[in-house]
This record gives sequence, structure tokens and C-alpha cells, in this order.
Amino acid sequence: MLRTRREERLRDEKQEPEPDVEEENSPNMYRDLKENVEVVEVVPAEGVAEKTEWMEKAEKTEMAEKADEIKKPEKTEMAGKAENEESELSSRPVISSSVSSKKASKSKPSGSPLMKILLLGIFFCVLLYGGWALMGGTEESSGNAEVAVYSGDAGDIGGVGDVGNDYEALSDPPQEPSSVSSDSSPEKVSLEKPQDSLDPPLNPPESFTNSLGMEFVLVPAGEFLMGSPETEAGRQADESPLHTVRLEKPFYMGKYEVTRAQWYEVMESAGEVGGSLAGDSEMPVAEVSWDDAQEFVKKLNEMEGTDKYRLPSEAEWEYACRAGSSTKYSIGDTERELARYAWFGKSSGSSPLPVGQKAPNAWGLYDMHGNVWEWARDSWHNDYNAAPSDGRAWESGELSHRIARGGSVTGSAESCRAANRAWFGSDVRNADMGFRLLMEV
Repeated sequence: MLRTRREERLRDEKQEPEPDVEEENSPNMYRDLKENVEVVEVVPAEGVAEKTEWMEKAEKTEMAEKADEIKKPEKTEMAGKAENEESELSSRPVISSSVSSKKASKSKPSGSPLMKILLLGIFFCVLLYGGWALMGGTEESSGNAEVAVYSGDAGDIGGVGDVGNDYEALSDPPQEPSSVSSDSSPEKVSLEKPQDSLDPPLNPPESFTNSLGMEFVLVPAGEFLMGSPETEAGRQADESPLHTVRLEKPFYMGKYEVTRAQWYEVMESAGEVGGSLAGDSEMPVAEVSWDDAQEFVKKLNEMEGTDKYRLPSEAEWEYACRAGSSTKYSIGDTERELARYAWFGKSSGSSPLPVGQKAPNAWGLYDMHGNVWEWARDSWHNDYNAAPSDGRAWESGELSHRIARGGSVTGSAESCRAANRAWFGSDVRNADMGFRLLMEV
């Protein structure tokens, strides 16, 4: 019976799976078990129970040892692989934290939105402070530069005192020591051009009165159509072609025709007429030739210490007479309108009348129409073909024949037209021949 139980138990053990034991080891194990079993058979019956427990423990211990021997190579192999992996890792290059941080900064935004706003505010504060400091530094440096220019020695200011008519560049070294002393101030050092080469003032006064009391009115620069259209009544062929004239600079035109009193003060006589001129001193001077007028201009320039006085060109005269208009007269096309501004026709008498008795034109000039003929600087040409377009006097051609404009007290209304032209010999003295002066700005 005992044997039967042992065989059943052995069958049950054979049916149980032995984990992690290879098949090639199974015969050895069973052979050992058989040997043990044979040994047990010789044991007396009374010790069967104790031997059975001991055998079970021995079998379990032996099976555990054999299982450990089977797993040991696998553990050894796994340990070797782990050692190889550790050696490979130790042989690889180490990546520094700075590299990893750079990659992280590229892949992920830095900082929170609050941090960005704070940094942006700091940036703008620094920018504003820098701009303020820069502006303050610029002003301070410019002030220091001025002090350096005007408070240093004469040789340190680059020859400022040697500025002359040739206006040499400031970078050129001075040929002689500067005349500016070391105590020169900005008020004493002048970099302006000489007085005789000054450009016209940007805003000249609207009027000017010279030492003789002669009044002048500023005429602005501009352009106009000189001559008359073919539809204008009373026109002449010598007023063609209608052409544009552009005056680049303003000028002063005499507010009135030259008076007898002014003529006598300059000429100290009545010219070639002889004796003083009788009548009202405010009458326009008459019976003077073109040559007489040129002599007056010469003496007046000497008295005033200038060369700005002269007769107006024909274009300058017509431009000033029209005063921006393009009609027959500066104030319209009818004689009725003209009568308020001009002395003309037999109804006004045969002698000139005092200046400034009629209304002025739009630019404040009196008697541009009528009273006396007014000499112009130009010589006579039969038309405007090849005439200057910039307002200069046209003085080529027959110099003995000179231009007169404006009509007279003895002429018709048509002779007082703004475009009307007449010519006289340069030495002719008629009772209704006078002139008006221009002064350059």
C-alpha cells in the first residue's frame, strides 16, 4: 500500500510542469529521482513517514538548485549585456546642458506672458531714456562746438576772418593769419557776403521812399501775356505776336511819374530847355528827351550811392500797368471806366496835370494811363518776334528810336491802352513827354 501511494505521488509529480528546466536535463533529473527511490525501498517501514518528508524537502531543494543553475547562464548573459550597454554609454560624447538649453529655447517659448510684458516695458523705458540722453547730449555738444569756434585763437577758427568775395571753402587752410582776435564773440564774427553782392531780400517792403522823397511801390515777380489779342479794338500790328513774359524777380516801380520838383533837385536846371520849369511842382516833368532821362538816372544814382535806378523795360512797364489784368485797360475795356483812372482826350486840356489826381491801378500805381508819355529803355522793333521772354530790355536794332508807353493827356483813349506802343527819336522833347523810374530790389 505504501508503494502504491508513492507511485501515485510520483505520477502526480511527473504530470506537474517543471518551470525553466530544459528537456535535455529531464532524463538526468528522473534518473536521480529513481536512485533516491531505490534507496528509500531499503529503508524500514517504521521510518517511511519521516523519510518521505525528508525526501520531499530534498527533492524540492535539489530542484531549486537545478533551476538556479539553469537560470544562472541567462542572468550571466543579461549582466554581460548590461555591462556592454554601460560601456557604450560611457564611450558616447556627453551633451552639455547649454546645448540642451539651446534646443529647448528653439522648440519652446521662453517665459510666461507676464514676463514678456515686463521685458517689453523695460525695453521701452531704456529706449526713451536713451533718446532723451541723446537729445540732451546733442544740444550740449553743439553748444560746445560754438564756443570752440568763437572762443579759440584766430588760427583755430579755420580762417573765418579771411572770408572774402571769392567765398573759399572753409576746409582750405588760411593763407594769412586771421584778423579775428581771441576775444571775438559771435556778434563780432560775420559770415555774410559783402553788401554789394547780397541777394535780394526774401520779403522786401511793399514801398520805398528815397532821400529825395520819391516813392516806389513793390511789383511782385510773375508772368503775363504781352501784346494784344486780335479781337482788341484799336490794336496795331506792332503789338503782335501775343507772347508770355516771365519776370523772375520783383522790382520797385515809381508810384508817380517824375515831377518837376524832383527833376530840378537832381538836375538843378530844366535840362536843355533852360531855366527852371514853371508851374506846379507836382506836375510831371515834360519836354525831356530819352537822353535827358538817362542823364537824370545817372545823377540820381550818384546822389543815392547806388546803381539801382533806371528806366523800366517795355515788358516791365506793361506788366506793372496791367497789374494782373488782361483787358484793354488795367481796369476794364470801356472809356467810361478809364475816365476814373486817366487824363486823356481834349476834354482834359492840352497840358499835363499834377500827378496822383486820378485813382491808382490794382498795384497802387498812378497815371499809368494818360497824362504824359513815359519813356522805356528799349529800342524800337516793328513787332515782338524774337523779343526777350524774361522781361529784359530789347536794345538791339535802331538805337536812335526809343519806346514810349501809356498815352498822354492829348491822346485818344485807344492810345492809352496797356498794349499800345509808340516810338520817338531819343532826342525828341515834346510837351507831353515824361518818364517814370524803376528801382531794382
